[in-house]
Amino acid sequence: MHRDKFGWTHTQNNTVDENGISHVELLLTPETYTRISEPPIIAKTSYKMISCSKEQGSDFAYKFVVELEGSPSNPIQAFRLIQKDFRKALLNDYADSYAGANRNNLRVGFPEYDWKNGHIEGRAVILAIQPVRMKYDSTTRTGLMAVRFGVGQYKDAREWIRQNIETLARDKNIALTTGEIPPAAKFYLGKEELKDGNVLEIEFKTE
Repeated sequence: MHRDKFGWTHTQNNTVDENGISHVELLLTPETYTRISEPPIIAKTSYKMISCSKEQGSDFAYKFVVELEGSPSNPIQAFRLIQKDFRKALLNDYADSYAGANRNNLRVGFPEYDWKNGHIEGRAVILAIQPVRMKYDSTTRTGLMAVRFGVGQYKDAREWIRQNIETLARDKNIALTTGEIPPAAKFYLGKEELKDGNVLEIEFKTE
């Protein structure tokens, strides 16, 4: 096998049969590569906390004002990029205030936020949510999820669960009693039921 000056590869296959030895020469074209598209670039967004304080009469809800640096063209999308860091900061503050809180059961939701006066203004809530029950029937594509929430958190927990039921259903910490949810399933929420005052059951269907 050898490659000529034009990049063509010359190779020879030898076979033996009842007629003797046969020689077949093959020519392979040079390998070419075409760039399809550039990989997506996610710009890092910086922010400055203007204010963040607990709502009056609440131990788990915060009002906040955030200033995004760099004047992003889409401030709401830019805010979504910093939510991970923002959640971490809020959880650290909450954990410092309540030493007995189990961080494994804490979630941060942003039920309200908007771009106002050059800043992101909104509301964040620290939710104590513990998975209680999860089942899914792959034949009927129906399932049920039950979670326990903290005192006084029904409204915020319900909204957070409805927004994140797909993530919760795929969470490795929630054991499925049967079936396996398809990896790209669409979810539809059904009947909701409150039990024992702090356990919310939600039925869902996938397709």
